[in-house]
Amino acid sequence: MPAWLTFVDNTDGTANLVGIPDFGGAPSYSFTVTATNGIAPDATQTFILFVDNPPPAIISADNTTFVIGTFTSFTVRTSPPVPSATVSFTGTLPSGINFTPNGDGTATIDGTALAGSAGSFPINITASNGTLPDATQLFTITVQDAPPVLEAPAITSADSTTFTMGTAGTFTITATGSPTPTLELAGAQPAWLSFVDNTDGTATISGTPDSGSDLSYDFIITARNGVSPVATQDFTLRVTPTPATAALVNVSTRLLVQTGSKVGIGGFIITGPDPKKVLIRGIGPTLTNFGIANALQDPVLELHDGTGAVLTSNDDWKVPQQAAIEATALAPPDDRESAILLSLQPGNYTVIQSGKNGTIGVGLIEVYDVDVLSASQLSNISTRGLVQSGNNVMIGGFVVSGASGSINLVVRALGPTLTSFGVANALGDPTLQLYDGNGTVIASNNNWKDSQQTEIHNSGRQPPNDLESAIAVTASPGHYTAIVRGNNGGTGIALVEVYQVSGF
Repeated sequence: MPAWLTFVDNTDGTANLVGIPDFGGAPSYSFTVTATNGIAPDATQTFILFVDNPPPAIISADNTTFVIGTFTSFTVRTSPPVPSATVSFTGTLPSGINFTPNGDGTATIDGTALAGSAGSFPINITASNGTLPDATQLFTITVQDAPPVLEAPAITSADSTTFTMGTAGTFTITATGSPTPTLELAGAQPAWLSFVDNTDGTATISGTPDSGSDLSYDFIITARNGVSPVATQDFTLRVTPTPATAALVNVSTRLLVQTGSKVGIGGFIITGPDPKKVLIRGIGPTLTNFGIANALQDPVLELHDGTGAVLTSNDDWKVPQQAAIEATALAPPDDRESAILLSLQPGNYTVIQSGKNGTIGVGLIEVYDVDVLSASQLSNISTRGLVQSGNNVMIGGFVVSGASGSINLVVRALGPTLTSFGVANALGDPTLQLYDGNGTVIASNNNWKDSQQTEIHNSGRQPPNDLESAIAVTASPGHYTAIVRGNNGGTGIALVEVYQVSGF
């Protein structure tokens, strides 16, 4: 056996072959496996272990700059080191610049750019090592008339972030400076944590905290580019434990936000003895990346308590809580989106999402539990809004987290009942579909008495009107989505709700 391979007899009729192949090792290994139990004959098997080399990757930056009249050199680097990749390119180089494969997984771009060659020159670099797919990179060579202005490095990203135990997390460190700085992370890293300098002025911290993780890790980030002074930052990575048992930790609803009575109205309930820290987000522009053409371009949030009093509001999330929100690792992707981070006493709360200056579009209201160790919990979420067709149906999502167990939920879609609260254009006959994290429909309902009548009635959360929909579900940890539509294409204002209940 190669040195990297271990054979373990599990003493239960099974055995394991375990190991990480070395780069450049043999493509296959042949063994004879023998099973004995004192009864003749022994069993034997010729076993072949095949080792596939990983495909190549280009790990150097995707750009470089030359100054006319000054010799400059840049090295294209690839991985893995063995077998080394063959590096080639297609495209047009600036006058005086050469591209030379070195035969060792690298290539050199060097030379002295000639007068009159200023401009931008995109080329396509390809690396191949016999394992598909080949690596490709769009690389830009910039030729300038004068040297770039030197600028000392500065780290511009937040000085802390939060990962959740058992869940993959990622954080991007950003830095400025000319030339582009390199980034380093100093400090005791847990085995599950990865740090990668992306060689473009950013670096990525990623990993999945395990059950033995500390609640926080302190590091020093350093940015260097040869210009003084070097930039440093004290950085803290916090780890949020996974609840020991299943709990509702995130709820969200996507809907068409209009004006007047047709704004997005979300409600949630905190139950238990202690305050609960939550992050409330109003998302809009980001939805464009997911194919929503009419996304709300500048959402505004307003939070009310159970008496109707306004507790706080927010337009753009970076004002005034940028650092605190970034530390949760749940900052909205777009600066125009809204977020509120605060600790709330147990009680009922209402979030109103509207468009700035009366604008309309599809928006997303979200509530995150960022304090899962609190004895209190999110026990209900509801959102009222206009249900239309196509992308403008109402979509509610929720996340159940926990190391084990499950929770009982009732998901409801109300329409006719809203009429008694002065809503003139209530959805006359809502339908409800519930999906799991794989996009599979796990339950659907039109009129709540059609199925699960006994379970829903026993929960105490039966809809007031027979035309309204409800689903009782025992949910294990995972992601879930509820979609509310109008039966036979009907439209109108509806309410989607998720209740945590003690049983059915």
